[in-house]
Amino acid sequence: MPSWIAMMVTQDELDVAPATPQHKSEPMHTSAELLAALEKSAAQARAALEGATDELLDTPWTCSQTMRPW
Repeated sequence: MPSWIAMMVTQDELDVAPATPQHKSEPMHTSAELLAALEKSAAQARAALEGATDELLDTPWTCSQTMRPW
């Protein structure tokens, strides 16, 4: 979820259950891997927020759930 911050700034919506999955998470097995992923997400979030204008942050944002067919 830490990576969602940059995504929420750079995209208009998030479908938490799209019909076709769009992201594949790589498994992390060590504390070092988890910390590196968190630091990367934090850097991406800072960059996205630093580049965001008030107008961009004021636009509507949608969270939806399309549902995958089983």
